[in-house]
Amino acid sequence: MIAGLRGNISHFIAGAVILDTGSVFYEVQIPLTVMEVLSRKKKDEKIELFIYHYFSQNDERLYGFLDPVSRELFREMIALNGVGPVLALSLLSHLSMENFIEIAEGRNAEILEKIPRVGKKTAEVLLFEIKRSKNKFLKIISIAEQKKEMPVVTSGDDLVIEALLQLGYREASIKKALEQIPTEIDNTADRIRQALRFL
Repeated sequence: MIAGLRGNISHFIAGAVILDTGSVFYEVQIPLTVMEVLSRKKKDEKIELFIYHYFSQNDERLYGFLDPVSRELFREMIALNGVGPVLALSLLSHLSMENFIEIAEGRNAEILEKIPRVGKKTAEVLLFEIKRSKNKFLKIISIAEQKKEMPVVTSGDDLVIEALLQLGYREASIKKALEQIPTEIDNTADRIRQALRFL
């Protein structure tokens, strides 16, 4: 199961980026918002994507996001009745975190009908499903808000943080530990080992 990828942008195709990781080229489906950010990157600039590895009976695809919160929103969306990866990606391309809050709380629901692939009937189903899972969406979004208030650490540390969260450590403690690690230690595995010394 692929959880994240780091590499250089080879080129873009419709709705996806081809990522060169050094020995393998991966096709990663991305929202328009991610494509806008990546299109401004330099050719030789390393990027990191948080990956949702999707399997179905007849298909296998990689979906990429700039942060783990967006990936979790995608994960929750495709768990909703009637929402597949294509529709979920379209929603993430057009809705902000604030939009999700408004929709979950029954406000600004008409914004759904303005999204491509979403007609009135689909919008009604989506509204019902999002409101039904309101607490899950609000929890994910609240995590995103908390991240904005946390101290900034090395951009490459997102994968380190996610790995340590999986081990059961608290995010605030992890970020304090990372602040004590020299920036010249830039290998993910080495930074995890160093962080564990301070946890």
